[in-house]
Amino acid sequence: MRKRFLLLIGLVICAPAWCQDIVEVLERSQSVRLAAMSFVPTEDPRASVVRGSFDQLANRFASETQMEVRVVSGPVIAECFAGRTIVANESLAEVPEAVRLFLLAHEIGHAVLGHWQQFEQLYVRHIPGEVLQQRTDAVAGELGREASQLSHEQELAADEFAMQTMRALGYSFEEVVGSFTQFGMQMDTATHPGTRKRIAHLRSLD
Repeated sequence: MRKRFLLLIGLVICAPAWCQDIVEVLERSQSVRLAAMSFVPTEDPRASVVRGSFDQLANRFASETQMEVRVVSGPVIAECFAGRTIVANESLAEVPEAVRLFLLAHEIGHAVLGHWQQFEQLYVRHIPGEVLQQRTDAVAGELGREASQLSHEQELAADEFAMQTMRALGYSFEEVVGSFTQFGMQMDTATHPGTRKRIAHLRSLD
């Protein structure tokens, strides 16, 4: 559906010398990506539809997690930045409501479940203290493997969170499956399990 957190060790290696720790590097990389996006004006009709769906979901968890939504144009469909900012493409206004709600609920799940904080903890464990190239070089392979595994686990957990949310809203499993097939069947990547694995995981929860 979208890219999951920036896992490339290259981002760490290229961190400016004045960065003090890996959390600062990760937070800055998220801020830079977010700032480079094209945001859709709030008054845009499609943005209003997407925001309305987000508000419908976010109000259920407002007391647990502070988060916001930003509607964008461009290649990103939906993504959670730094555990608090949900980016959603304006095109989601045109897909079936069940698809739009599931995609947004999935991203909200990343925020509510503290997935960004888990990633920061993983990186801190491998790169404590000041970020130096010799440190990142030494752990790049192991960190990459662990980050990929964690990302896969988090994607399934966010799917499960979204499925529970959708059921509470009265939607069926069949309606949710459309969220995965809307953008074509995907194979496994470093950050995401493939579409078939994700659907099978949700089916196993029934």
